[in-house]
Amino acid sequence: MDADGICDLDDVCPEDPDPACACADKDRDYICDQDDFCKFTVIPEVSVPAISLWYNRYALVDGDPVFDTGGLKGQPAPRIYTLEDTRGCSCEQIIQALGLGQGMIDHGCSISTMEYWIFHMNK
Repeated sequence: MDADGICDLDDVCPEDPDPACACADKDRDYICDQDDFCKFTVIPEVSVPAISLWYNRYALVDGDPVFDTGGLKGQPAPRIYTLEDTRGCSCEQIIQALGLGQGMIDHGCSISTMEYWIFHMNK
């Protein structure tokens, strides 16, 4: 539609030919495929959290690229993470890649898991 050379189905901004906006994003996780470490990200996540999202635990529970955290009433999130930080990987994908256990599946990725992943993605 915008004649930028990216198929409209894969184009992040199908009506805007701006090169900064146009990139292929086949899994629609807001990360250009060329920068996306996890190519098949699903938002919201399907199996995480399996029980409930705890405070200081992270998962993609709504339709945006910002990781959600369970909170204590009136308390701000201790940290904010985005799919850009994790190079397009959801908590579910991080758990699988690192071989983590049921606690993470049940309640989301811990801060230490998120920090570890982000550190190694940015080496």
